[in-house]
Amino acid sequence: MKKILILCLLSMALLLPSTTITAKEFSKNNTKTTSLKRIVDVTIIDEVLSVTSDASTGTLVWVKVYNTQKQLVLAQLLSGYSDGVDVSFLHSGMYSVTVHTSLTNYSENIYL
Repeated sequence: MKKILILCLLSMALLLPSTTITAKEFSKNNTKTTSLKRIVDVTIIDEVLSVTSDASTGTLVWVKVYNTQKQLVLAQLLSGYSDGVDVSFLHSGMYSVTVHTSLTNYSENIYL
């Protein structure tokens, strides 16, 4: 009797719709959104590393910048949902940026 009950429950679970959605499916199905934006965003504007987040990822806490040899070249505390860091002293090249917020961590490679 228990085996039949477990079998019925498992078969019912297979009939439930999937709640997993990929970013591609979201952008295709979400007609109200004209452009998708990352929740944590890192951009370079006039030698300033601009970092933004939103309420779902929490306030910005700090940012760390690493060179291609994975050496820490910059670490700075941040605050709020938008902040900037002067990177004018860094040489041109590829860097890895790690942003820590109150709820998550985000990494991105950038070119200066």
